[in-house]
Amino acid sequence: MRKEFFPLSLLSGKKAFEQMQAVEAPVMATDCPLAAIQFQQVIGQRPIHPLQVLARAYRPGGFPQALDPPEEKV
Repeated sequence: MRKEFFPLSLLSGKKAFEQMQAVEAPVMATDCPLAAIQFQQVIGQRPIHPLQVLARAYRPGGFPQALDPPEEKV
């Protein structure tokens, strides 16, 4: 990652930044540490790793707001 290419990288991620801001998700995930840094710089929220999402899903109180389980189809 080079400083001189930073504006170009922001331009290439613009659509992703806008879409992530639009959904106002309480949790975002990425497996790329460099992408996580840019998301935090642009959006103000640092994404967590997908494995952290899974680990928190199994922990009581792992997320601030619990999701309702999907309805069972008969």
